[in-house]
Formats: sequence, C-alpha cells, structure tokens
Amino acid sequence: MGRITVSKETQNTLGAITDRINDGYIGGRVNRTQMANWILKRFQSELDETQIKEIRAEHFDEVAMLENILRQAKESGKVPTDLKASLQKQFGLDESPKKKAAKALT
Repeated sequence: MGRITVSKETQNTLGAITDRINDGYIGGRVNRTQMANWILKRFQSELDETQIKEIRAEHFDEVAMLENILRQAKESGKVPTDLKASLQKQFGLDESPKKKAAKALT
C-alpha cells in the first residue's frame, strides 16, 4: 500500500466521479481509493505512445534535461552534436572567420 498526493482540483474531480457512481447504486458503495485504483489500472492498460508524448510534453523540464545531458556527457566524454552547435552559436563561435573581400581593381 502506498500513498500519493493529488491537487485539490484532482481530489474534487475524484469525489465527483465517486459520487456519480454511487448515485442510485444499491449494490454497495465505491470509495475514492477504490475509484482511484480502478482508474489507474485501467489507464495503464490503455496508455499509448501518443499519450506518453503528451504527458512528457506537459511536464517537460529544461533544467532536468540539461542536467541529464551534462551527466551523460561527463560519463561518455561527448556532447551531442546538435547541442554543441547550439552552444557554439549562442556564444558566436559557430562562424568561421570571414575573409575580407578583395577590392576590385579599377
């Protein structure tokens, strides 16, 4: 058995779902814990790649990503090519020195 913390809005939503299920149900009573367990088990079996991408996008953390990339770079000794190019561009190091155009003779 474990515990999770949910937002007040989620707690209210779960209460509304449970109340709706119990309304007119004479075969017993469903509580919020049972309802949350049922929802999570059902969600796991129906979770697809589109939903995974949607959840990841909604909870994307740039700092955590940079920390993980840095950790991987320290372990491997290599920085991803696109990140390296982006860092170089950020600091103006992406352009090779340009040769001055020779003036045309007149």
